[in-house]
Amino acid sequence: MNTETFRKNRNRVTIADVAHHAGVSKMTVSRVINQKGEITEATRRKVLDAMDELGFRPNRIARSLATDKTLRIGLVVPSLTNQYFGAILEGAEILLWEHGYHILLCHTGGDPNREQAVMDIFEDHRVDGVIVLSASSSSEAMNECLSRQRAAVVINTEVDPQFAARIYTDEIKSMALAVNHLIESGRRHLGYVHFDIHTYANHERYRGFEAALKNAGFAFDAEKQTRATQPYDPTMTQVISELLQTDPKIDGLVCFNSGIAARALQACAQLGRRVPDDVAVIGYDDIFMAELTIPSLTTVDLELPKEEVGALAAQMLLKRIENDDIQQEDVILEHKLIVRGSAP
Repeated sequence: MNTETFRKNRNRVTIADVAHHAGVSKMTVSRVINQKGEITEATRRKVLDAMDELGFRPNRIARSLATDKTLRIGLVVPSLTNQYFGAILEGAEILLWEHGYHILLCHTGGDPNREQAVMDIFEDHRVDGVIVLSASSSSEAMNECLSRQRAAVVINTEVDPQFAARIYTDEIKSMALAVNHLIESGRRHLGYVHFDIHTYANHERYRGFEAALKNAGFAFDAEKQTRATQPYDPTMTQVISELLQTDPKIDGLVCFNSGIAARALQACAQLGRRVPDDVAVIGYDDIFMAELTIPSLTTVDLELPKEEVGALAAQMLLKRIENDDIQQEDVILEHKLIVRGSAP
């Protein structure tokens, strides 16, 4: 029976079929598949050729039982529409794919309850590890979730280091870059616009804004500086407009991300406030739209490309999968200021 006839007559090729075709034992085929045991190169090649000729695909479930690995990684993000998270995910997925892993991706919308439910799902699916970006859950709740995972890496998420490798961004220093740039360019009445979300980045950027103002000798008024705080919704332009009308002296705005900064440009246009002459605007996370706005956005961005941050997280996770006892130091990521037309 030739190979084509064999394929047509069988629904699924088995290890026994491969063994028969290659003239070896089923144990030998299993060792080749799982890369275990001593196999000569000639025998290995014979088995691989037989697998290719018969169209054999190793059963992932069977392999997971034999190796105690599912080759699945869980990825958790607050949003799938945010290009910042998308770039990090892409970098992580590419490296994981190269190492034979595939991903289960879930977004939480910044909902702590959904975040914890997703972690339960990953546990049920026996993923080999998880990468969590910008969790909204409390550190206690996230510690509990991660303690049940085989391996974990978190980005901008405060957890106990015994449960996960950690990557953080230095938001205090990053906010100082933005505030100092505005002050050095002559701005004296600054506002900060951010979302009403409970994340590491949001908390630290707020602290950084306050610290940078005080270090520069400027008064910090919590009510004045945070009146534009809102959850994710389409009314942000209106909220910023109200802030600028209530406090017309504001001549500089720092925005939590480039999306908010774009809405700040829109609000200024509606009010007839010229950017940057009347109000300078700085955003965060240099996504592609930052160069397309009019004027183009000055932004604070990571020094390391976001795709490389994702690859770094994946590398750290793979090391933890291979060695449960590995000790990994926190990685602290620095920022840079990209100056464009909205705040020269």
